[in-house]
Amino acid sequence: MNRALTWITLLAISLPLTGCAGGGFLSYVFGAGEGIPPKYNLEDRDTLILVDDPDRRLGPGTMPAVVSNNIKHHLQGQRDKDDDFMPTARLVTMSDLGDLTRRHGQALDKMPIDDIGRLADVEQVIYVEVQSASIYHESRQVSKPKASVTVKVLDVVERKRLFPPPPPLQDSSHTPPGHPVSFEMRYDGVNDSGGRGGEAVLRQQLAEETGKKVAQVFYKHYKPPPGRNIK
Repeated sequence: MNRALTWITLLAISLPLTGCAGGGFLSYVFGAGEGIPPKYNLEDRDTLILVDDPDRRLGPGTMPAVVSNNIKHHLQGQRDKDDDFMPTARLVTMSDLGDLTRRHGQALDKMPIDDIGRLADVEQVIYVEVQSASIYHESRQVSKPKASVTVKVLDVVERKRLFPPPPPLQDSSHTPPGHPVSFEMRYDGVNDSGGRGGEAVLRQQLAEETGKKVAQVFYKHYKPPPGRNIK
């Protein structure tokens, strides 16, 4: 242990500590890697992952499915590392609802979430609602993908909300908000010549990162190294 601390100290001293680089290294040594516990421990139950973006803030209509698929991807990644994490649960994404969409059409959009869950033959639903999303900072010269969503977990069988827990005195005329998840990705210079192709890449990356951030609500994860994302 002492040898490791000595190595870290010598390496820190040997690096130039002026400007952002030195501060970033020290922040990494003493800050990054800090464990962040889950906000809610998902039960081992068949689960539907629904993402609602009625105003298409993420962009084209396929982006909610991208978010849904990435939530599943990261939950499965956690299961691969932790045998106790949802070991038998079936994870259903929006991409798996083709048959339901063909059978019910636009009526599916107006159904209560728990009814959709029953049609999908699951016991709980992770429901994500997009509040805001953008890919540029003030002008199109600098990209700053960021998003804000709310997350709920709903019990399909008992028709109740599991997470976040509802307030003790609930106004039946008002739906309590979900758990907020907000983030910003790093700043980058943008060349406008990228056009719509460049925007499509940014929106895809934003949707993928949104899925990752939502999934992290449900398992322990670690702060990224400084510079990867600006919070």
